Amino acid sequence: MSDGTRMAFGFFNGALHVTGSSDSIISGGGDRNFLAAFQPDGSLATMTTVGGGAVAMRRMARDRDDNLLLVGFFAGNSNFGGVPLTSVNGDIIFAKLDRTGHAIWVQSGSGSGTDQGMDITTARDGNIYMTGVASDEMSVAGEDVGQAGHATGFMVKIRSDGGGVWQQTAGVSAGTSTCAGVAVSADGTVVVCGRYNSPTLDFAGDILDHGSGSFDSFIGRFGPDGAPMGNIHIQSAGDVNAYDVTTVDNDVIVTGSYDATTDFDPAGAGGSVKVKGIVNAFVARYSKARELRWVKTFGPGDDQVGVCLSPLAGGNILVCGFFSTTITLGSTTLTATGTGDVFIARLDGDGNVLSASKLGGDGSDDSVVATTTGSTAIFVGGTESADMLFPDGSHRKRIGSFDGYIFQQP
Repeated sequence: MSDGTRMAFGFFNGALHVTGSSDSIISGGGDRNFLAAFQPDGSLATMTTVGGGAVAMRRMARDRDDNLLLVGFFAGNSNFGGVPLTSVNGDIIFAKLDRTGHAIWVQSGSGSGTDQGMDITTARDGNIYMTGVASDEMSVAGEDVGQAGHATGFMVKIRSDGGGVWQQTAGVSAGTSTCAGVAVSADGTVVVCGRYNSPTLDFAGDILDHGSGSFDSFIGRFGPDGAPMGNIHIQSAGDVNAYDVTTVDNDVIVTGSYDATTDFDPAGAGGSVKVKGIVNAFVARYSKARELRWVKTFGPGDDQVGVCLSPLAGGNILVCGFFSTTITLGSTTLTATGTGDVFIARLDGDGNVLSASKLGGDGSDDSVVATTTGSTAIFVGGTESADMLFPDGSHRKRIGSFDGYIFQQP
């Protein structure tokens, strides 16, 4: 937040305890959402519940007034911020809260099948950009998104009052598409990453073909008015999944995973990369002119996925994700302790690894989201490990069957 407070959002069942605090919250049966505020030194400032039921928020952002924007999905009968919600198959939820957890507005989107909100961000002018997957043609913030007969990814621009401005749908000729991460560059360009398994993808009239594998990935680029600025294509002989995107100096940076030879620049030369293990993580950087500057891959190993990116001070880049066996980041090779650990890497603007570390324990620790402020990185995730080891050498014992954590790395 603007005053340095760190905000974490999640859900719990039973009693919610926070390390170093004697206070706890009781769910009262079933799942409950919570909002926790922490001081920069890690001490708990406030903690409150925000509705209940099967509501799972995937991402959170803040606007210039320190209001919170959240996006995710819900199922069945739920309540969020005092607003009753009903879903049959699983619907999108997106909301604006003040920093105390009071709902300013709450909206949902429902198609014929399962719908999900994927990412949300805000621009300097106060507008909001959200991505998701619509099971059919449907309405989000009053905007017509999705595609009849196909599960397709979409992006919608939303005013601060919750009204829609414009939308773009990643249309497919067959199969499906997903719009995952979204970011806004300093010059106002909006970028969104995703994947598709259709013979062609039509994102705002820019047609991309498909490689010989299952899933290709894309990066869509738009002006603040929704005008298309040309897509970037990532083509694979297997699966390539773009999970998150950010911008540095108006360049686009994307992360995800791939499992076969993948060409990060099909229209150019030198963009083809072979897999070094079974499933490897990658980070790629493109110029505003859509030219591939570099791509870095992190094999050998398996089940490696880059899931979150965030810019650091000095033009550096933070990337985090998970891996199940080993991962080599620059000159550092990390080995998983349990069935899945989280990796953390800091890259310079040329993609060179400046540092690499991991967090995890004897179980699965494959849930993580990160944000940055200056050179400081803050991670929020979940763990089923009985004993969690963090990069600073500290240990945390699990209290329940599955615990959440927030970790700050200078």
